[in-house]
Amino acid sequence: RAPSTASPGSGRRPPRTRPPRGGGTRKKRTDQQRHLHRRPAPLHPAGAARPKLIVFDLDNTLWQPELYQMRGKKPKANKDIKLTAGALDALHDLAGDGWEKTQAAVASRATATDWAEKLLQDFKLDHGQSIATLLPYREIYEGNKRKHLQRIREASGVAYCDMIFFDDYTENLGDVCQLGVMGVHCPRGLTLSLIHI
Repeated sequence: RAPSTASPGSGRRPPRTRPPRGGGTRKKRTDQQRHLHRRPAPLHPAGAARPKLIVFDLDNTLWQPELYQMRGKKPKANKDIKLTAGALDALHDLAGDGWEKTQAAVASRATATDWAEKLLQDFKLDHGQSIATLLPYREIYEGNKRKHLQRIREASGVAYCDMIFFDDYTENLGDVCQLGVMGVHCPRGLTLSLIHI
């Protein structure tokens, strides 16, 4: 135990300093490392009824930047395109216990379908699972999002009223809400606060 450096009679204990682990200087962690060491936020509040199907838009919702911004360059996961912190938490929750009865899907108007499919295969959760395995229903093509949701409903068998849809574009949300789907606006992408709905 190190000797006290407090002045006699001060009545206060000197602050203790903790040396960095490993005896060296502590390195500053990146934003991604800080996220991986943080306890994920819950996708849904405890006790709330969980949706039977969660549908995600891709560009500027599940990941950033948007694919059209690649300008002909084939994007790489975690380098050119990155999942948002909120998307990581939501997908980790879906892969965990208690969400077995909730399905997930993608509804995107991205034109680079091949790129989008490759990114979904390449993005991995902490334990190595591809996020594509969590998103079996994928509708990625141009057009009104009502068509995307209609096809997802046909494939999944889930009623519109049991779905929730995350998108950054209000026009898309307006279109699918006419079907009876609950929409959540993500103007800055899927954030940690939005997954507490």
